[in-house]
Amino acid sequence: MTARPADMNAAFPCDDFQFFKAAVLRHRQFEDNIVNVLNTTIPTKSLVEDESQVSSNCKSLYEQLEAAHAVRERNIGSCIEASSAEVARLSALAESQADNLELMDDLTAEKNKLRKFKSELTIDRIVRDRSAKAWKERCYSFYQPPRKSKKY
Repeated sequence: MTARPADMNAAFPCDDFQFFKAAVLRHRQFEDNIVNVLNTTIPTKSLVEDESQVSSNCKSLYEQLEAAHAVRERNIGSCIEASSAEVARLSALAESQADNLELMDDLTAEKNKLRKFKSELTIDRIVRDRSAKAWKERCYSFYQPPRKSKKY
């Protein structure tokens, strides 16, 4: 298979949302092309000559999708945690310094960033569901993943 997910060990930058978004998009490229990958690596049922090879390809795709999801979910979750902690810290400071406009601006900006991180988590779940549907339509009859996973 030619398509591979982005570097799975890279951490997403949480301090700048634009860099974070770019990292998320890089990690989603594999899934954005999942239909193309499935079309080029998994033949339709009527054209299958070597079922073991197709099963192996489906298993490999499944594992790549699982790994990509885990990395993105972990990284997005850590950014949500970091941003939530920063919102809590700034909120505590704002209570004691209600007249500090710069602090209030920082708090508002951090709340907005936290909201964007949470939106990315929702978007990521939609991407995951779409990829799971595409994978299941083409691969489920060749490879059934372990029962512990309910995504596919």
